[in-house]
Amino acid sequence: MALTDHEQKMLNQLEQQFKQDDPEFAKVMEPEPVAPTSVLTIVGGVLITIAGFVILFLGVGLQNPAANILVGLSGFAAMVAGLYVATRKLNLRRTSQPKTAETKHETTRAPKQAPKDGYSSAAWWAIMFPWV
Repeated sequence: MALTDHEQKMLNQLEQQFKQDDPEFAKVMEPEPVAPTSVLTIVGGVLITIAGFVILFLGVGLQNPAANILVGLSGFAAMVAGLYVATRKLNLRRTSQPKTAETKHETTRAPKQAPKDGYSSAAWWAIMFPWV
């Protein structure tokens, strides 16, 4: 639901007042910038995925079962790698949670953990491995 012009003006005034009253806390609460995704990265990942499909289908036509399996697995690995390269920097559902001053200090001391909305989601695995 969109805000009216009056509500948007009041929200902007509150935000400016908040930034003037406590600039350090306002800086902590700002969302982290998202790295832009390169078109070349996406195109390269798609090309690697297509090459993986080609390798996989070439492996199906081989007569030797051992070569068939090895070529098929390498084609599958190329497809997975290509999809990873193409989607690794895409943030389609980025939900940034506000940071408090305490969590900011904790993250500077502790190693950063992988985001929960990226490649650990069930949707990503369902796309990558449709038989799951």
